[in-house]
Amino acid sequence: MKEYLTKLMKKIIMFVSFIIFLVLAAFSPQKEKVSATEGKDRPNGNLQTESILPSGKQWQLVWHDEFDGNTLDTTKWNYRLNFWGYRSPTFTKEGVELDGDGHLRINLVREGDDFYSGHLQTGSNTFDIPRDPDVKGFWPFGAKQPAKFMHRFGYYEIRCKLPKNKGWHAAFWLQSPSIGAHPDPRYGGVECDIMENYRQHTEGLTVCGCLWGGYGKEGKGYGHFRFPYEETTDGWHTYAVDWSPEGYMFYADGKLIGKQMASDLH
Repeated sequence: MKEYLTKLMKKIIMFVSFIIFLVLAAFSPQKEKVSATEGKDRPNGNLQTESILPSGKQWQLVWHDEFDGNTLDTTKWNYRLNFWGYRSPTFTKEGVELDGDGHLRINLVREGDDFYSGHLQTGSNTFDIPRDPDVKGFWPFGAKQPAKFMHRFGYYEIRCKLPKNKGWHAAFWLQSPSIGAHPDPRYGGVECDIMENYRQHTEGLTVCGCLWGGYGKEGKGYGHFRFPYEETTDGWHTYAVDWSPEGYMFYADGKLIGKQMASDLH
């Protein structure tokens, strides 16, 4: 028996430009566009929901998903299913649904004492590659999933509702397809955690920040910003990062949370 537990609802919009995976709306800096006002919503053409764009720059929308209809747009999204050549016991294609009203719901699926959830991404990275069942040589891996969207530098944004249940971990990342392949992030890339929601239930905090060099002994990072989770009147939150050659600027509900600059990399 499978049970869909309380739902994580996300409405995804995105303004971005980065080498990324999970995104909702993306903007790229463009000279011919009118600058947005910091902390203010501006209409963005065919977006259903207005976005909060940083001031002092001019933007062009390059990617977005408003989750129209009743079926996930697989021309934009892949499912993460594998981990280092093996099917992950916690990833699934189940529990991901659109409600027909512009919302994506990602449900936690329970089967007996086991739990699963859908992980959506616009590309794939090294540890997503499945094994090749017909391998005859020394290399055990098959092929990466083709990227649906990869970009560099811009503003990436999600509008979402977060789960309230203790122990549930919701996140919105940008992730290099080759993180950890080289200790220097100029070559291997970074994981940019725009929003990590796993401390809200115990400490009342939300987390954002960057790390690089992989996830083992060579892993490094700036240290993550931990900021208070604050309720909004309608329950919706907006999390974003402005990524440029100078570094990363993190936002939550239109407020600048912190900066992690390229000059600080070491």
